[in-house]
Amino acid sequence: MKAAFYATAVVLSFSAFAATAAGGARADERREFLKGLGFEDHVAITREYQRQKLYYNEMNRRQQDRNLKTYETVNASRELAILIFEGLDARLENGPDRAALVEFTAKMLALQPLPPPLDYPKSVMSRPAGEERSAALNDWLIGQRRQQMETHSRQVVADIAGLLHGDDLQGRERELGRLYHLVSTIIDRVYLDTQVGETRFFGRALAALIARQDQTSPRPGLRSALAQEVRRYDLHLENFLGDQWIIDSSSGPRRVPVENGTMLSTRNLAVESLQIAFAALPANRGDRWRAKARGLVGQLRSMPFFVTPEDAAEGMSMAKQIKDKIQQLDLPMNWGLSHIGYVLVKRDRKTGIKMSWTVDNYPQTTADSSQILANPGGVRLAGLEQMLDPSHHSKIAIGRIDHEKFHAWAQESRREIGYPKDGAVFDSFAVGLQEGHAVAPNEPKSDPWMIHLTPQEYEKLHDQKNPEAWYRDVSENFVNKGLMDMLYRGVNFQWVTAGMYFKGGAYCSSTGFIAWLQSTGLSIERLFRSGEGARYRAELARQQLEKPGFRPTDGWSWHVRLLNNLGQLAERMQGKNILPKVAERILGNNAVRQAMLFTQMDIVAPSGLMAQAHVKTEIVDLADRRIDERLRLPYRDYREKNAKLLSDVERLLPRENEAFRRHLSRRMDPSDTSGAAMRDVEYRMAVMGMRQKKTKGLDPADMAVLGAERSMVKVLHEWERRGTPDNLDLVESSAVRCEAVLAH
Repeated sequence: MKAAFYATAVVLSFSAFAATAAGGARADERREFLKGLGFEDHVAITREYQRQKLYYNEMNRRQQDRNLKTYETVNASRELAILIFEGLDARLENGPDRAALVEFTAKMLALQPLPPPLDYPKSVMSRPAGEERSAALNDWLIGQRRQQMETHSRQVVADIAGLLHGDDLQGRERELGRLYHLVSTIIDRVYLDTQVGETRFFGRALAALIARQDQTSPRPGLRSALAQEVRRYDLHLENFLGDQWIIDSSSGPRRVPVENGTMLSTRNLAVESLQIAFAALPANRGDRWRAKARGLVGQLRSMPFFVTPEDAAEGMSMAKQIKDKIQQLDLPMNWGLSHIGYVLVKRDRKTGIKMSWTVDNYPQTTADSSQILANPGGVRLAGLEQMLDPSHHSKIAIGRIDHEKFHAWAQESRREIGYPKDGAVFDSFAVGLQEGHAVAPNEPKSDPWMIHLTPQEYEKLHDQKNPEAWYRDVSENFVNKGLMDMLYRGVNFQWVTAGMYFKGGAYCSSTGFIAWLQSTGLSIERLFRSGEGARYRAELARQQLEKPGFRPTDGWSWHVRLLNNLGQLAERMQGKNILPKVAERILGNNAVRQAMLFTQMDIVAPSGLMAQAHVKTEIVDLADRRIDERLRLPYRDYREKNAKLLSDVERLLPRENEAFRRHLSRRMDPSDTSGAAMRDVEYRMAVMGMRQKKTKGLDPADMAVLGAERSMVKVLHEWERRGTPDNLDLVESSAVRCEAVLAH
């Protein structure tokens, strides 16, 4: 009977919980305030998109399902923050309670997973090196993580209970159950979601309510006290509240103003990032000199200067330490950009309080292109702390749009082009797969991205003569009718290495490019060669349809084009049976195959977007950190304030009760758990390597394979029931391989 009561309490929906536990006018006011700052019910909005079938294909629908799980965290964070403020309402002017609230809020802004164990059991490590050991270690780490998540959830519940009720929890089982339900939802994403786990939604909600309280309090000072407290965690409150970020650069803190549409382009310390920064160039050749002059394009000579966790695992020799140092120095070899996102600023009209978010399209950690369909990643709502992860980024470029120049350019574009014909602004095609190689389909299906404005709305938007007022409107359209619409539609990250280009998928820079076109009718980058002007992507699609085998290469660096040309030559040699073994060897080269895939699309380079004449670019080199420091950053120890309260929580919410062991019992997505295991293993490898202890026999990539392939089997079974989407061509060998791994 008692267990049933607990279970009923725990499964209450957030909306029902909000109506009962945080009822009243003040709770409703706080809820509307938080919703206005970005804590909307993204789950309900996404479900409505699903109900209306506002997605492009089955992959998008799956991404929507992932988003439903991810953004439950936003709802939980909003309602939990309201509950805490309702509980403290009569005591918010009391000095000790104010201090306790500030201390707890700073702690939640710093909330991160607990460090994983460094010592692995002999039962695992005695197994043969390779997939068998990785599978056993993966399963063991999942069990350890479940225990950590359960303990961590109860620690936070104990802190909240102490904040609200002091030492007396007797008779509060029902309320503790509600706290546990909300806290465990938040902790779940902190540990498992590599895309948004670092975004401190709960801490943000508490900080926003503190700022609101500070404006009306007869004893102001709460916000400044919070700003001082978060510095204990090496954080800046400005990065969670307001539109003035502080970035810790190599030369000290740098204050950066942002607004809707501000572009954020990053460079990290991985070899892939170095390659992208060098390979992807502005499509308009006239912009290339500007991009190179600003240090936005990568250098070939920087390729040897990177150190991976695997390198660290073998021990940090003097040579590796020198390489690790060089790659972070402010030198020409550290030029270039490889990823881009955008700023979304929310403002409460009554108080003027602002909160800044980031929106970008980011890939989920996967093993290789054959498993990408399992979980490619997609458009996400996050914060600066996620977009700019100090554990692996080396620099960030902030692109601010000059309102007057952009307005003048937009008016010129309006006169030359106007409303896009047939409403199509960007074309995409389904590209088939044949024996693992990408091939151009015989009859490619044009499947354009459509503009979101009617002709009348387009004209009204661009009739505004004042550049400031005009930019306010177009940037509002861009982030809400463009980027956020993509989030709710489940737009995926487009892995070009998979050789499939499909509607509903985009990579980081094309996401913003398409969003500008869809929401405003404007192209943020001039598409074609110098002198040809700004044309819509549909023109490129027309050329592809009229010229079989047409592959645009403008926008890729010389070495990618060279490899592509070499591959095409080898294909012609094969067709004419000229030196067939040589041709086969060329086509078997991974770099050649990748180049042939890349050049099937015209790149929208991050450097091309940042190099526009109407964009002012500021580059910030980040503070230097050793590799072991970087690998420690995703983790943080947590100490509950009162150990007795934690034992009381454990007694009142027993783990034997199924309702109160969420993390220990529920099913977790295998790609989530294996991605987290891979992160934990990399951490151990770096730490042990820096201690000059060898860690051979551990391969994080194996864990990525395990998680992605298990998830892939789930996808294939689901599609088998629903019917395979007609715009995706799946490779049979992937299904066979996945089934074999599961059987193993």
